[in-house]
Amino acid sequence: MMRHWLQLGTRNWRAKPGRSALSTLAIALGVAVVVWVTGCYASVQRKIEQVVLDWIGRAHIIVESRLGRWGLFSDALMPMIEELPEVRFVTARTIELMYAAKLAPGQNEADARFDVLVGPNVEITGILPDRETLFRTHVISSGHMLARAERDAVLLEDSVARQWGVTVGDELAIASQTRMDRPRRFRVVGLVDRRRASARQAPMLWAELSVVQEMCDFPGKIKGLDVMLHDASPANVRRVAAEIAQLARTHRDVIAEDVSVSTTEAQLRKLQAAQGLLRFVLMLSACVLLLTAFFIIAATMNMSVHERVRQIGLMRCVGVTRRQTAGIVLAESLPIGLLGLTLGVPGGWVLQLLTMRAARGYIGEMAFSPGGHALAVGGGLLTALLAAA
Repeated sequence: MMRHWLQLGTRNWRAKPGRSALSTLAIALGVAVVVWVTGCYASVQRKIEQVVLDWIGRAHIIVESRLGRWGLFSDALMPMIEELPEVRFVTARTIELMYAAKLAPGQNEADARFDVLVGPNVEITGILPDRETLFRTHVISSGHMLARAERDAVLLEDSVARQWGVTVGDELAIASQTRMDRPRRFRVVGLVDRRRASARQAPMLWAELSVVQEMCDFPGKIKGLDVMLHDASPANVRRVAAEIAQLARTHRDVIAEDVSVSTTEAQLRKLQAAQGLLRFVLMLSACVLLLTAFFIIAATMNMSVHERVRQIGLMRCVGVTRRQTAGIVLAESLPIGLLGLTLGVPGGWVLQLLTMRAARGYIGEMAFSPGGHALAVGGGLLTALLAAA
């Protein structure tokens, strides 16, 4: 027995369970897809930020050659910058393409075989170990961080170590492109948990700066300086950057190269601008997905309304008002919409988790998009109500 006329709406769930389940599934699928896509974007965005911050570190000012990664300049600029009162820390770095091969126990480095036809297979970054940790955090998954006294030691990416079958304590033969006949022996002292920006990025190693300079026949030459200030306010960073640029121009004969002085603030602004464009494209895609889901939901809900035309006509004949008829339809559709939302949001999380496992190299850790969730929930609920109307 019905105690209230609104039970006419809920009665249809039992009368047509398949139709109700299909409507719920359509809403859940539409919501899940929007949560899935926006969540994957949030994960990718966070990974991009991590890669950029790993590159920039905690530096406020970056000094590099105007020729980019192929340009070199004298490290004589480093002590000049250190003398500025506003400067807190300065570190130098360089990066070169080299050949590397695992050595078997007792094997001489001169017997190592490098694939010359393929070309250099690793990027080795020269760092000042005691200063590097002030600027960047290298997650050591095994072993220990490189020490300044360890001149014949390297850090290696843990993913590359697994690929090569290398563990902490194993030895590598490394040769520069100019000294292929004189490889150098290194011991792996630590493995670094590092995510690459792309699948084609070369494996990374880290060694002491002076060692890399010697191997490449570039003594006293570096590719970049990172500067950290006491006062990180934007105005002070710009002022000190201008002082460093003037200092480089004044001592150009010593540096022997034109350098570019930039602030990390400007680079982060470029990153944010690019992310803003990507965010717009993503939200546009999410709206298209939601619009597609709307037609699926509308078709399913309209099917149920069409099947109830005779029922609605009879109710109107016995005196049910338009408002009561709308209430009956709403009483049937609203719970279905809420149930679809309840199932759709976790469903989107599951799809995101599966995508992360399938593409772990591109999608980082689990991240959620508040805007995407709001769009999915609000759009899904509105779609269910409009479709029922």
